[in-house]
Amino acid sequence: MIGRKRELEVLMQALDGLHDRTMRGVEIAGDPGVGKTLLLTEFARGAGIRGQVVLASRACEQQHHRPLGMVMSAVDDHTGRLGNSPQRWVGSGLADVLSRVFPTLVGPATQPWPEPRRAALFREVRVLFEELAEPDGLVLIFDDVHWADETSARLIAHLLEDPPRGPVLMAVAHRPRQLPPFLRAALAGAGRLASLELGPLSEREAHELLGPCLSRTQRRTLYQASGGVPFYLEGLAAGRDEPSGLSTTAAAAVRAELAGLSPQQLLVAQAAAVVDDQFGPPLVAELVQLPLPEVREIFASLTRRDLIRETEPAGFSYRHPLVRQVVYETTGVAWRLAAHARAASVLGDGENSVVTRARHVELVANVGDEQAAATLVEAASRMVSRAPAEAANWLRSALRLLPDSAEVSWRQVDLMTAFAKALAAGGRLQESGDTLHEVVRRLPHDQKVRRVHAVAMWAMMQRLLGRHRKARALLLKELEGFPAGGVPETAALKLELVAAALLGEVGVAEQEQLKELVTAVDSHPDPVLRAAGLALVALVGSVIGRFEQSETTLSRAARMVDDLSDDQLARRIDTVIWVGWGEIFNDRYIRAKRHLNRGLNLARSSGSASGLPRLLVALARLHMTLGWLPEAAELVDEALELAELSGSDDLRTMALTVQCQLAAASGDLDTALRAGGQATETGRWVKGRWWTFAWLALAEARLLAGDAKGCLEAIELVGGGPELPGVVAAARPEVFEMLTRAELAVGRPERAEMWADRAEAAAERGAASGKAFALLAQSRTLVELVPGLAAERATTAASAFARLGRHIDAGRARLMAGLAYTAAGQQVQAENELDRAEVLFEQAQARSLLEQARQERSRLLEHTPRSRGAAARLGLLTKRETQVATLVSEGYTNRQIAQRLGVTDKTVEAHLARVFAKLGVASRAAVAVLVVQTVEAV
Repeated sequence: MIGRKRELEVLMQALDGLHDRTMRGVEIAGDPGVGKTLLLTEFARGAGIRGQVVLASRACEQQHHRPLGMVMSAVDDHTGRLGNSPQRWVGSGLADVLSRVFPTLVGPATQPWPEPRRAALFREVRVLFEELAEPDGLVLIFDDVHWADETSARLIAHLLEDPPRGPVLMAVAHRPRQLPPFLRAALAGAGRLASLELGPLSEREAHELLGPCLSRTQRRTLYQASGGVPFYLEGLAAGRDEPSGLSTTAAAAVRAELAGLSPQQLLVAQAAAVVDDQFGPPLVAELVQLPLPEVREIFASLTRRDLIRETEPAGFSYRHPLVRQVVYETTGVAWRLAAHARAASVLGDGENSVVTRARHVELVANVGDEQAAATLVEAASRMVSRAPAEAANWLRSALRLLPDSAEVSWRQVDLMTAFAKALAAGGRLQESGDTLHEVVRRLPHDQKVRRVHAVAMWAMMQRLLGRHRKARALLLKELEGFPAGGVPETAALKLELVAAALLGEVGVAEQEQLKELVTAVDSHPDPVLRAAGLALVALVGSVIGRFEQSETTLSRAARMVDDLSDDQLARRIDTVIWVGWGEIFNDRYIRAKRHLNRGLNLARSSGSASGLPRLLVALARLHMTLGWLPEAAELVDEALELAELSGSDDLRTMALTVQCQLAAASGDLDTALRAGGQATETGRWVKGRWWTFAWLALAEARLLAGDAKGCLEAIELVGGGPELPGVVAAARPEVFEMLTRAELAVGRPERAEMWADRAEAAAERGAASGKAFALLAQSRTLVELVPGLAAERATTAASAFARLGRHIDAGRARLMAGLAYTAAGQQVQAENELDRAEVLFEQAQARSLLEQARQERSRLLEHTPRSRGAAARLGLLTKRETQVATLVSEGYTNRQIAQRLGVTDKTVEAHLARVFAKLGVASRAAVAVLVVQTVEAV
């Protein structure tokens, strides 16, 4: 019952009120496929287990004309289960009622059944239900009552208005759009009726329903296609190998609805399916060659059946895209193509009509039809920012339609460039790069504007595929054809040149190119290119250590990004990615989250598959930095799947690196080591910036796994020397702190001190987080010699991390402070720091660090004298633990304490476990005794 547990609880609670008459009925409304029948089936099972008599029936359209068929089916099914024995009813006063109302169920009636009036019949049925209800209760379940025969439907309305006496509960399920008005009125006016409206599943519930056999990307795709409707969701999952993509069972269920249509109704339904997702009577009338009034009347009948629905403004659509798909597939191929051709000729030139017409033209146009090609190109230009995959298909078709002649060669080149752009937006990087290669090959050097645009895009594809050196070579060669001072058109080339360097190596030549980029974009007329250039300059500043310049430029870039419209920003999604990473490196985490989330929403809505995995990686790293590990895990999973599909080693290295970091922080060291190994192996073919990050992530995983020597070797491989020139400048203090831990682990305190000193020097001009890492590194080297000073440095670092929102790092600093206070013999302070560390790790679900904090606290408590008085022992508790202990002594339950303190039940349980450990007791009663002793002593 995924996604329906609350509704099932309401139904079962209604059973609880059966005998005290607090509930007489439950209404369940919902669209087709949302799970009404499954919910009622589970409800019937539960009622049967409780001992209630259950009469259940489900109406179907084919039995719509059978009078009282729905109710007869319910009683017939029940008596059949009892062996259809008339003797069961003898002596109960019920045989005559049964024989008159349902003569097929028992033997001959003792008196003939007169031609009844409807009211008399309904009273007899109510008597029947009252008899069945004694003594244990009766549950009536009527499913799909929108299809019930009129007599059954009016009986249900009568029972709602004048319920049976006794313990009778009625559950009624229906599709609200198809419900007869009199039954809708009866439900609305019924007393003591609970109403449940079933909607689509949430994405999380859909993922749970589909299970782990499908990847996250596949589950997301199926969820979007199904709209969260369980029936369609399962049908799509089961029909992935079917030509239609829908299971035969699901498709058959939809086709069954078509069986009740007249030939003309079916023809109109099929024509509507051919038109588009949105359609109207005029165009459909043109396709089927029927008078418009007649088509409008058929539309009304299809709407009453809830096959189609009215939409705004003044249009119609199928109730679900999959219903349209099934109807479309019932048409013959020849008729379908003819209908597409008629639709293409009838549709006008409006913006929506161009896109709709393109979907028809694509299927029927022939080579040489330049008007059709123009339609496809225009439609693609309007859709590329929203549906790049569809735009790419249209542009491919347009290229196919153009004859290969000299007169149209430039047009072909421009179309190929647009085609490559759409391919890139859709994530088909290699195909886009190959197309651009052909474009550049065809373009002569005097076509500078076209060449700059094509070469810049080609270089971008190489960069995204991880081929940074090739990208730089292409760009440098193209720039040779321009004057030394450059022209505005070269700004795009220079932007890509620096972007490729960012992922590779930023040397002296690259820093000169950075200066040229600043000059080129500072006064560029295109605000998108200007914002992208400044964002890139700011990010490179964080990489090479120009922190003041980076911070100033980043603020300018962020303001410009905020001023850009979504359509402008979608043109160059790199802009928001660079701003987001720059803000992460500068400790502007909340702003980074806002910008990256905006980029993610844009990438999803525009179908930008090339930007999506990079945005997911950046957001995952941000969430991990802030200690939001479960959220980061979801982002990493999706990034990994998209990276695999992209064909880019660089994107795979990015995603695997963050997976390694996340697994290490979560305590899953096996996964961390495996992902780190895969990231370094994948990245070795590129050996760019993310290859370095991969080795650093693997170094941390090795250190946590107890392999300090392996950690040092990994950092030495990519660090580039004692000053770590191979590491991003903003990250150096953190890496120096890791080196400090590793050297202490291998027993080299002198080298640990050296790395701690380098951490301090590296953090001098950088962000606040760097200074906090330097303080943490120093505290580690001081703990043996000057533990008091070590504790001071660690608590200062913890406070700095906490102000930034870096909760896991704050916990690590608190843990270090606890160790330092322990070494200094300051037991109470040590307890407080270890407790604070444990809370932070628990909230972040950082399992290995949480276990370490608990072990340290246990070791500390082993040396705590248990002979202390009650007051002294209570003095070991933190403020929050004291509150919990006091409330326990007053008789509060965990749930009541949680409500009183505004925390969760689990948090109270964790506090209470620590109270037990510190006080050396094993029960709530013992805690209460100690509290009372302390109060009495005072």
